[in-house]
Amino acid sequence: MSHDFFLPFAESKRFIFAYHDVSDEKEKHFSGEHYSTTVDNFKRQIGFLARKFEIIPLDALVTDADLSRKKHYASIIFDDGFFSVAETAQEILAAEQIPFAVFVNKSAIVFDQLWVSNLILHKNDRAYLQKLFSCLTNKSVSFEDFVSNPIWAINEYVNFDANFREIYLHIAEGKEKKTHLDAQDIIHLHNDGVLIGSHSTDHYRMNRCTEAELSTQIVENRDFLKDLLKTEIEHFAIPFGK
Repeated sequence: MSHDFFLPFAESKRFIFAYHDVSDEKEKHFSGEHYSTTVDNFKRQIGFLARKFEIIPLDALVTDADLSRKKHYASIIFDDGFFSVAETAQEILAAEQIPFAVFVNKSAIVFDQLWVSNLILHKNDRAYLQKLFSCLTNKSVSFEDFVSNPIWAINEYVNFDANFREIYLHIAEGKEKKTHLDAQDIIHLHNDGVLIGSHSTDHYRMNRCTEAELSTQIVENRDFLKDLLKTEIEHFAIPFGK
């Protein structure tokens, strides 16, 4: 992050810095292009942010009207609930006494799968990619074009529904290491004071969901987390911001 990056920042503004996965390139799910930050880069970035901002809990950032107008405030969040948050990032942030929040998805917690991370893990499995390709509504997209940028193609040309869920979750068991936080991980983070928010059931793009599917994505995920943690879930992060 350069000095120029911070030039537009004005007094009394509040910022949220969003991360996903913090791991190294040797990990099978690592995707520097899409969502991964190396451990060394994460340490450097957090140190830099801590010098430039007062990093506060997300609740305070979005609700406290009495924060000083002479400071820059920021919160750190993680989307998608990658296991590396508990395995790696939490220790780094705890050492600096930096609070953070995690926005999680039911399918990641229950099945250790989301369609985006599945695409990275199975990018060389042409049979699996062919199944996802069959869901595209735009038949002018070739399979080779799809393979070159499947996340974009799915976001643009898939009807996000129960049928797509059944197809993207159809992966054999047998991972060497889990990709996402499971229910016990979420409970442990919550008990450690980490804010847990909702990020939809399947990480679907909201503006490509029917009204019924929106209920599955928003209400079902919120209620699942509420039941898991025995607390109200007050924050929702929209997948892809759409």
